[in-house]
Amino acid sequence: MSELKGNKKRTIIAISVLLVLIAAFIAIYFTSRPAANPGMKSITVSVIPLEEDEIEHVLTTDREFLSEALLDEKIIDGTETEFGLMVTTVDGITANPDKQQWWMITKDGEMTETGVSEIVISDKDCYEFTLVEGWG
Repeated sequence: MSELKGNKKRTIIAISVLLVLIAAFIAIYFTSRPAANPGMKSITVSVIPLEEDEIEHVLTTDREFLSEALLDEKIIDGTETEFGLMVTTVDGITANPDKQQWWMITKDGEMTETGVSEIVISDKDCYEFTLVEGWG
């Protein structure tokens, strides 16, 4: 009987620890994700295809994330994944996976650290979508 009480107590402790860990992970996620910038913003988006001239878009938007602003304007398209939107098409130009093509996103010439769905936009931001060939 006392062994049964000991097992029950360990189970309750294990579940409690698990719940505390889950709560901690949720808190870390919500405190570390980028803060949104509400209000109207003007951003510049340059599209740099492989063998065509660069295209520049100047957008005014009240959207908070880059993907939202570009989807509204029908500049990008892609596939929704567990990590957010995977951009496959920019300005009607679709990356060809058979040629190992993909769209690289940079901000002011620096590669972004997150995907397009998590990029918080601010007024006067400049982004570049460059079609790249080769995975490595």
